[in-house]
Amino acid sequence: MHDFTILVAPGAFASAVAVTVDLLSAAAAIAPRLKMSPPTWKLRALAPGPVQLSNGLSIAAPPLARSRGPDRSIWVVPGLSTHTTTAVDHRLAQADVIAALPLLRYHVNKGGTVAASCSGVFLLQEAGLLVDRKVTTSW
Repeated sequence: MHDFTILVAPGAFASAVAVTVDLLSAAAAIAPRLKMSPPTWKLRALAPGPVQLSNGLSIAAPPLARSRGPDRSIWVVPGLSTHTTTAVDHRLAQADVIAALPLLRYHVNKGGTVAASCSGVFLLQEAGLLVDRKVTTSW
């Protein structure tokens, strides 16, 4: 199995964060029966302090920072709570996202893997990580 870093952005869909953690937790519970190493994961915030998620929920996570050495964890960006193209554009222009873009690029340039769910793919696109790649997302 792999190690995962879940990037928690302010305003992320609470369900997207929870589903990601729940799926990894289920995989960790099943792995020993399959004689596999369980996945590990950590939450990292794009902004300091408790992260306000959608619908009034919040979660505590240490801030994301550039790693000093190779980070082989798979970075996962849960869906951003955006419902229109204008909201996506506005969200991608905010300081926490702008600060995360070079960290995402650095991670990939050092051989790291990224993934996203739902509208989280827009953050990967903004970082320039989807050039010449096909992705699917839905609203």
